[in-house]
Amino acid sequence: MMEVLGYQLIKIDSTHYDASVLARYENLEDIVSACVENGLDIVFYNDGKLILESVE
Repeated sequence: MMEVLGYQLIKIDSTHYDASVLARYENLEDIVSACVENGLDIVFYNDGKLILESVE
């Protein structure tokens, strides 16, 4: 399980997470900072959909 900014992310596969809840409730700047802190890359961000990939 992965948690970012207090939200649980939905695991898609071994390295990808659906983080659309972050896109809905958090600012992009905060999301980017949290991704850097947690070793995540933004793979897709559009129309309220956010997919992150673990790079660690």
